[in-house]
Amino acid sequence: MNSYFSSMILEIAVLVLGLALLLLDLWTPADHKRFLGYGAGLALTVVLGYSFFRFDLSAAPGYSFGRSFVVDGLAISSNDSSCSRPSWCS
Repeated sequence: MNSYFSSMILEIAVLVLGLALLLLDLWTPADHKRFLGYGAGLALTVVLGYSFFRFDLSAAPGYSFGRSFVVDGLAISSNDSSCSRPSWCS
């Protein structure tokens, strides 16, 4: 996988899951729609569990897109080095 997208795997997984659920909802009968909710909860739990195994707490941070996207341990945040008001950037 491209190094730009390897640090964004969690966001991509949640996006694909959301789109798949929207499409499945179109063809699911009304009495079976609650199972979509159970499946969505289970799938999000799997993504959360994967995040604990994929990203090591002691590992060096991973950067993407010119260091504007940072993955460090469990935190996924935006890194804005050109912030004009440092008190807002922390």
